Amino acid sequence: MKLRLNIFSLSAIIFIVIIFSSILIRFTSLSSLPVSLYWDEVSEGYNSYSILQTGKDEYGTSFPILFRGYDDQKMPVYIYLSVIPIFLFGLGEFSVRFLSALSGVGSVVVCYFLVKELFKKEKLSNFVGLVSAFTFSIVPWSVQLSRAGFEANLALFFVMLGSLFIFKSRDKKWFLLAAALAFVVSIYTYRSSLIVVPPLFFLSLFFLRRSIVKTARYKFTGFVLLLFAILSLPLIFTFLKAGDSRSSEVSIFTSENPKIKENILKQESTGNIFISKLVYNRRIVYAEEALGNYVSHFSPNFLFLNGDVNPRHSLGNIGQLYLWQFPFIIIGLIYLLKKFRTQSYFLSTWLLLSPIPASFSLPSPHALRSLLMLPPLIIFSSVGLYVAYQLCRGKIKLAFSIMMIVVVLGSALIYAKSYVRHNSFEASSDWGDGYKELIDTIKPQLNDYDKIIISGHFWQPYMYTLFYTHYDPKLYQGSGSQTGFGKFIFGGTEWDLRLHRQGLEQVDLEKLAGSKNTLVALSPEEYQAQEQNIKKINQIKNHKGEIVFIVGSLRE
Repeated sequence: MKLRLNIFSLSAIIFIVIIFSSILIRFTSLSSLPVSLYWDEVSEGYNSYSILQTGKDEYGTSFPILFRGYDDQKMPVYIYLSVIPIFLFGLGEFSVRFLSALSGVGSVVVCYFLVKELFKKEKLSNFVGLVSAFTFSIVPWSVQLSRAGFEANLALFFVMLGSLFIFKSRDKKWFLLAAALAFVVSIYTYRSSLIVVPPLFFLSLFFLRRSIVKTARYKFTGFVLLLFAILSLPLIFTFLKAGDSRSSEVSIFTSENPKIKENILKQESTGNIFISKLVYNRRIVYAEEALGNYVSHFSPNFLFLNGDVNPRHSLGNIGQLYLWQFPFIIIGLIYLLKKFRTQSYFLSTWLLLSPIPASFSLPSPHALRSLLMLPPLIIFSSVGLYVAYQLCRGKIKLAFSIMMIVVVLGSALIYAKSYVRHNSFEASSDWGDGYKELIDTIKPQLNDYDKIIISGHFWQPYMYTLFYTHYDPKLYQGSGSQTGFGKFIFGGTEWDLRLHRQGLEQVDLEKLAGSKNTLVALSPEEYQAQEQNIKKINQIKNHKGEIVFIVGSLRE
């Protein structure tokens, strides 16, 4: 009895250390690392602020199911829940990222209990649970996405929580209701869940059908499934009705897809005969693209070597997972298929469903849209490590343990060093670096000028201005737009297909502002074209040392 108590106490101490470590990893310097808020983060933050102040989003819609944002129809949960940290801490970087960091810590905790529930009363449960939680706390995929305001990270937490409740429902049926509610919240949090969660939920019940039959819970299970469907339908109908410009831009079905254009040209070159329409059918291209995108999420390059190409999702020279996990994932999967069929079927189904949402969009592979892959991969690798450890004997076991501690901690330290350098300097421009410094430069001069023109050369200057000036949401809802509000006027850019406005290179700035007493903040390219009309005052550089904005006044 004493031995069991000591083992339990040691496990409890290790688990507490893991939790505190995950808190430190995710919350330390959260406001300044990554170096700036990117455009979706300021949109989420300001809309939460607007809800807090007025009960309406930036467009004046009261408590919407979907937030219009940049015409990309953002899911609502992250924005509504962010009202709490914004109320507590004010509108700022920490508040916007708080939920994502907290859900990263929560996922570490849930991962441990999920493993314990999956392998309940089995010898491996505690070892695998602790290793899974620890791996989750340090794995690049989770750390990278936990330190920015990514809704996907919050959705992952709710999917894991729902999965935990499903397996707990084997003993107490009311956990099935809790699972359904957690899953519903997840699909209102991020789009990938809308595709992955319903089949995962239904197949999970199929895998646990023996416990349902054994306890005769047919009516209760039917009620839960009906409730899940009813609660999900409003989102589906609203989403279909609203449309989404950003999804159409990144979809493989867009007419701008190079492969689709190529096939159309091939059809036309052969006179659009039946055979050419059959051979160069766009549906074949869609299928090939989707399958190729799906498979790419299992590539070693994505998972273990270089990760996502997006600098906000990955460092570019380290995989989404650590390289040392690769052999253990294979070992763990094989072991589970042989020894624990229900658990292996559930985890494999979860893993195989997760890349589907990312398969129909570009670029691919995509770490954010496929984030739900992470828990089963971590559990497989932890089981594999357990199997390898158990195969060792005597001094070999000790040597294996020391080797793994060195490899794991060494990998984590290398990643941490690279993370700081990457997100402080190398990828600063991808985080919208320079906007906060620009607004801080402009704010003391607001009363000195009639109008202020800000370049639209970079992404969404209107939202950064709203966010960093804490502009009154009521005023913006009443008379503001993406092209201007108050004293502010925003330039356009040729790639912004929604507004169809060009940059400020050839624009008559005095005519645009309606006043000579105007402060301007232009991109270097725009300033070069307008230099003769502007008296330079200051320039804003990002942390990489690149000039982002040049600030000046119109010449008299």
